[in-house]
Amino acid sequence: MIIRRVPQDFRVVERLAPGLLRDTGSHAIYEVEKTSLTTPEASQRLASLLGIKANALDYAGLKDKHAVTVQAISVSHLADAPSPLEAPGLRARLIGFLDRHVVAADIDRNEFEITVRDATREQFRSMDRRGEALLLEDGRLGFVNYFGEQRMGSNRHGAGFVARRLVEGDFEGALRLAIGTPARKDTGARRELTRALAMHWGEWKRVVRSVPGCPQRAAVEALEAGASWRDAYAALPHFDQQMHVEAFQSHLWNAVAAALVRATPPEDLIPSSDVAHDGMIFPTARHWTPERRQLHLPMPCASTRLEGAWGRAAAEALATEGLSIEQLRIPGLRRPSFSEATRPLLAAAANATATAAEPDDLGRAGRLKRTLRFDLPRGAYATVLLRALGQ
Repeated sequence: MIIRRVPQDFRVVERLAPGLLRDTGSHAIYEVEKTSLTTPEASQRLASLLGIKANALDYAGLKDKHAVTVQAISVSHLADAPSPLEAPGLRARLIGFLDRHVVAADIDRNEFEITVRDATREQFRSMDRRGEALLLEDGRLGFVNYFGEQRMGSNRHGAGFVARRLVEGDFEGALRLAIGTPARKDTGARRELTRALAMHWGEWKRVVRSVPGCPQRAAVEALEAGASWRDAYAALPHFDQQMHVEAFQSHLWNAVAAALVRATPPEDLIPSSDVAHDGMIFPTARHWTPERRQLHLPMPCASTRLEGAWGRAAAEALATEGLSIEQLRIPGLRRPSFSEATRPLLAAAANATATAAEPDDLGRAGRLKRTLRFDLPRGAYATVLLRALGQ
């Protein structure tokens, strides 16, 4: 089974909290529909349409690139707020105002419509059985709230997490993973930079002269000027640095959650369809007692106290990485940092439906497709639910 044969196979609409928007305010809120664009790319394109700098724009969440997605983008202090606006891969319309930028807490839910293709009839029967096993008594599909693989972007082609090198003080290794290890999803100037550095690591002047400007090139320019590995890493965009840390922290959270779930009787466990790669294990609906539904697990950081069942699972996950909880800090840098936060262990998909199987017009002969629709709370990943369903 596959998803995203074409961007239209994966649709997501971000819904803001009811009653949030106002008729006036210092920040114009646009509803932006984008196709095959990252959220930062869409934000830059919208800024160009408005004739302003991209730093005047903000968004509540990052949405998939290989998809059709709708989300809110806020624009501060516009003299005029034209609507509608269009550019390649983007359509935007003004939907209201706020006296601040939109933030993650403003998202009420995300509505998904996903076409699953290239499946056999037995695969869809298995998907239905998995769905029945996850079905809570209120009609929602309950699953472990793992972070999806999109969150693990700094695990460069399986070469390791950037932040794993950072906590060891290996800033050269971190830089090499961050900007000197090519990845399939790299595009444009970033793609040219990673490939040039992979071939000519240490030849900083040559690389600077041969690649176009991009924010990540600042680290190479710092090295050319004689900066230390640590200072060169610090020259990377702060967004990149924080994503490096959050990716590794999310990986650790997933490992802790999986370790906790493994205590469930085996007959009540459903492995991910790619468990050998992602390590995700899902309990059936009867696992979710009222107490378990209320569990929020800490994001591992140096100040976290390892207590109870969660603490034992966290120590186990960290030991697998050869780390202790106290090591989750970056020596010599105040930022990025492993932040304190919690995440609910349970995610639940509401309003879940599936169409009947039909011939796949884009797939192999005899293969089938169907469309899944469901709503998820902010922060939950549709791709994780699909893994639980067997995709």
